[in-house]
Amino acid sequence: MVDMLAITDQPLGAGRSVEVAVLFADICGFTGYAETHAPEEAPALLRAMHRRLVQQVFAHGGTLDQYLGDGIMATFGTPEPAADDADRALACARRIVTRGATWNAARQERSEPALRISVGVHFGPVTLGDTGDANRMEYAVTGDTVNVASRVESLIRDLGCSLVVSDALLARVSSPDLCDGLIRHDPQHLLGRNDPIDVWTLD
Repeated sequence: MVDMLAITDQPLGAGRSVEVAVLFADICGFTGYAETHAPEEAPALLRAMHRRLVQQVFAHGGTLDQYLGDGIMATFGTPEPAADDADRALACARRIVTRGATWNAARQERSEPALRISVGVHFGPVTLGDTGDANRMEYAVTGDTVNVASRVESLIRDLGCSLVVSDALLARVSSPDLCDGLIRHDPQHLLGRNDPIDVWTLD
């Protein structure tokens, strides 16, 4: 990303449309954790969690879009799309879930409270370009796909799982092994959207 921006002579302006995978991950119950722990404990926990999440994003060829308090947003297919973007996004999501379970086991051995990491992934068109004003501009990924990915991740509380992926993402996945254990659900309504979408979950 840095290399691409460094050789760009003109502002990215209105941007361009591409199809990418968008992943959201966060800690379920972090608000309750912060309520019952000393203020200085929260930053250390967030750093530990962010480090684990970002390691997996980078290991699977993804781009960290931004930190979101107790979570992250990452994309697969930026700055340039690839044929295996959906595969790498799903592989990353599954790895985050398994590594999160290992982290929790270690925490419980130290008598620390368990924290569940939730992940949601969606695939679709986004706009890549600059946002902001003359005082501060950011290279951003925007569009309905981003909103849907965020809403997909929020379904985890209702569906009682650790991973939710959209049918649109699975339609782009080429490796059958990555779909092992995924369970299809009835179409789910997303907050703020009229049309429900098909989703798959992993226990």
